[in-house]
Amino acid sequence: MSATTTNPTSLVSLVIKQVISWLGADLSQQPPTVPLTPLIVGLTGPQGIGKTTLVRQVVQTLNNPPYNLKATHFSLDDLYYPHATLQDIANHNADNPLLQWRGNPGTHDIALGEQVLEAFKRGNQTKKDIHIPVYDKSLNNGRGDRIDQAHWKKAQPPFHLIILEGWCLGFTPPTDITPLYNSDTVPDTSLLPAFPHLRAHSVEHIQTVLEHLTHQQRLTKYMDALIHIHPSSLSHVYTWRLEQEHTMKASNGGYGMSDQEVKEFVDMFMPLYAACLPGLLERGWQGGHYLRVTLDERREILDVNGS
Repeated sequence: MSATTTNPTSLVSLVIKQVISWLGADLSQQPPTVPLTPLIVGLTGPQGIGKTTLVRQVVQTLNNPPYNLKATHFSLDDLYYPHATLQDIANHNADNPLLQWRGNPGTHDIALGEQVLEAFKRGNQTKKDIHIPVYDKSLNNGRGDRIDQAHWKKAQPPFHLIILEGWCLGFTPPTDITPLYNSDTVPDTSLLPAFPHLRAHSVEHIQTVLEHLTHQQRLTKYMDALIHIHPSSLSHVYTWRLEQEHTMKASNGGYGMSDQEVKEFVDMFMPLYAACLPGLLERGWQGGHYLRVTLDERREILDVNGS
């Protein structure tokens, strides 16, 4: 299916409509019956595209009339290892620029993520509170740190819907990345900005990150569906992520990354986009339901594809 609109709020409406369809909830019965296990939806998209804002708006809307569902969310970003552990990872991989900063697979605490998702999966039956980690990106001059567990978010089951958002959810490592180095052909023009960054790194360094991505797929096995928010060009990511950093610094007294650090930060994600997005764009997500929405630089909808 496809759609075009200039109404920014339509993205929220579109996602809500799709999630309601996947849930199969009887909204004529109020409050709606809670299922034995919640629907777990992954939402993926590049840095700065507005994943967190979108998810918050969707969850807030669904939690209120006329839906009156119970929904909550958390982010892959909140699964980053503590600052000290990330420093150890960087030192252990001192020759690999892709692991010198948080972000790429290999910098997330997958075991912790499994614990949280397993608790959500069973929560409607156990009725036990679920504690969600929180990562403060403004600490350590923008390098961030996990905050003390006493201040983690608490979610109280039961739930109809859990949304996990993260930039590389649904990515699958390609079987062979060498053709991406040997060919000037780019599978999708929206990915053009990513390929120079891929080719600036050795196959070995990219392969290390892809091996970590394989471990990260332990999280996607919990997902019933994937919503993929894709830019018409990855060049927009630099503008969006810089805007995001400026907004954060304006609200916290100026703590965060410099403009140059933001650029270098986004550069670090481009190799994985070049390696993994061609497959996701071509085949969709094979683990369950899949919805892809393409946005232009103003974050307005250009196209919608779903299965």
